[in-house]
Amino acid sequence: MNRIAAIIALTLALAACTTHSGPQRYTGIYAIAFEMQAFTADGSGESWWATLEPQAQAELKAALPANAAPRFGSRIRAEVEGRLSEPGHYGHLAAYPRHLTITRVLSAKPARRRRPAKIATKSSAAASRAASVLEHFMNIGQRSGPRKPLV
Repeated sequence: MNRIAAIIALTLALAACTTHSGPQRYTGIYAIAFEMQAFTADGSGESWWATLEPQAQAELKAALPANAAPRFGSRIRAEVEGRLSEPGHYGHLAAYPRHLTITRVLSAKPARRRRPAKIATKSSAAASRAASVLEHFMNIGQRSGPRKPLV
């Protein structure tokens, strides 16, 4: 009897150690840009390289309004099903820690654009220096005479 209990306990322990390879549900932002297609799940601090299977591509296109078709620069709030890879190096320049293969798109809508971060006030020395450098580079080629060094 002890032997059967030990076998059952060992089987349960091994089953708990295996990863679930079936599709899981994720909600977050799917972003597309030059050499980038990434998914950032809500509450996660990391982005994963993301690819869509053909069925998911059709579902994504159908879920979005006609004027919001996915293209470079798109940010899409989506609920998807997919398979997440083991940790590694994925995507462009192996810059992503995981790969999400999206198998289904359950819902999608254009994501609100993030507001740009506020620039420091003019009284800030760093902001003043940044403005000076920016002005310098914007005026290159428009000045005549000797150039003033940046430092």
